[in-house]
Amino acid sequence: MIRAVVQNGMIQPLEPLPPNWADGREVVVGDLTEQPTNGVENTDTWAHDMDTLTAGLNDAQEWAELEAVLAEADRQSKASVRRDMELR
Repeated sequence: MIRAVVQNGMIQPLEPLPPNWADGREVVVGDLTEQPTNGVENTDTWAHDMDTLTAGLNDAQEWAELEAVLAEADRQSKASVRRDMELR
């Protein structure tokens, strides 16, 4: 998402635009002040959704498989960052 501000009636990006965005490209602009806050209501909704989604995970084997997948994703992510740091 590109962040921008309104200045003198024009929308001004706060960062460089992606190089593949050519003149005339149509984009959608939204007002961040109209977006929901990340307050208690959203946290409560998230917690309820997570409880609902994980209610069926009562099997110890399923939890073990889930933890193994997450551990492997973490290992791969760290290895990728280490490779990237060595290239710089």
